[in-house]
Amino acid sequence: MLTDLEDWEDWGEEDFKEVEQEEVYKDTTVTRLDLTSSLATSISEAVAHLATLTHLYLSNNRLVVEDIPSLASLTSLHTINLSSNLLTSFPLQVATGGLRNLFLGGNQLREVPGGVRHLTSLQVLCIEDNRLQQVSADIGHLSNLQVLLLNGNNLSALPTSLSLLSNLQVLHLHHNLLPHLPHGLSRLPHLGELTLRANPLITRFIRSTVHQPCTLVELASRVVRSVGVVEVAEGEVPATLVTLLEGGSPCTSPTCSSTYFTQKVDHVRFTDLCGRTKVPLLQHLCSSRCGGQEAKYSHCDLVCTGTMP
Repeated sequence: MLTDLEDWEDWGEEDFKEVEQEEVYKDTTVTRLDLTSSLATSISEAVAHLATLTHLYLSNNRLVVEDIPSLASLTSLHTINLSSNLLTSFPLQVATGGLRNLFLGGNQLREVPGGVRHLTSLQVLCIEDNRLQQVSADIGHLSNLQVLLLNGNNLSALPTSLSLLSNLQVLHLHHNLLPHLPHGLSRLPHLGELTLRANPLITRFIRSTVHQPCTLVELASRVVRSVGVVEVAEGEVPATLVTLLEGGSPCTSPTCSSTYFTQKVDHVRFTDLCGRTKVPLLQHLCSSRCGGQEAKYSHCDLVCTGTMP
């Protein structure tokens, strides 16, 4: 009888089928089962009887949703990896009361269905690089969700219920068809990582940028400041201009030493560390040209918005 964990790990599907179901039922020590890259086209229903199973790895196989048995009875199961299979619909049969991590990347899913609301313990949901066109509003019921990866899909809209995910910390949305984001998303209290590159909302944002020309007062003030101290007699210069020249703010571009007064360009830089986009950094620049320097990570998001209040 096989009772050691080492006897079960890294088995292929054909090996697993050879084990008599009575042997599987009696084994009470298995916590992890790894069938990764085993060319599996189906999963034995005997898996559903491994009561102590906590981790199930089924990635990089040939599974379709009909080949996966119901795992609802596995109350200890908290991590399932079904990445890189042939799934065309969401495998709701893997839903268990304690499931915390679900990996479905690299499949052919077209929607996140309403049934996802039953995965109430879910903390990590990865559905990147699929064919998603729709995400059900019921995703807003996943109150424990901390990581949501939806990048590399065909999403043109997101449900407003995403703003209900009060524990969400990481949200990847890059490489989709999103023209805008749901109202309230920016108010998520714990959201610290957001990726948006390669979406219409970014490219349209750039195209719609309008730069207002500086006023003569602004230009003159900058010239005076660049010259340095200018001695004038009292009354020769209007008091309002004196007050203006005494103010001013330095351009925040590291390559510029100029000063702006009443007009500036707001430059929004998405510092994307190769897939991990942090909260956008807002810089106040004296000119749109200051935002034209090549970013340190030139292959990542760089968005310039020209606002001249």
